[in-house]
Amino acid sequence: MIDIVKIGLLYDFYESLLTSRQSAVLDMYLNENLSLAEISDEINITRQGVHDIISRTAAKLIEYEDKLKLSARMMDNKKIARDVIDEINNGNTGTAIEYLRKITEG
Repeated sequence: MIDIVKIGLLYDFYESLLTSRQSAVLDMYLNENLSLAEISDEINITRQGVHDIISRTAAKLIEYEDKLKLSARMMDNKKIARDVIDEINNGNTGTAIEYLRKITEG
């Protein structure tokens, strides 16, 4: 079974890299919360076919993330942004600037 939260996040990042069929099936599964049976009725394939599309597409999204790391970078930058806010609130602007350099310099 796939980690729906993780795949949902990756889908938001990499949807444009999917085929229209992969995107449509995953959208019905993740965002419309349709069952495999409901999706199979909608696109006229078997439930096993829907399951295969979802599994292969989830694997493809994980592969994209392993190579591009866009989601991981966003999560890292969000953590750094929270740290910057904490440092500014504590009056440590020098440290906050250093954290911001991490984001801008990669």
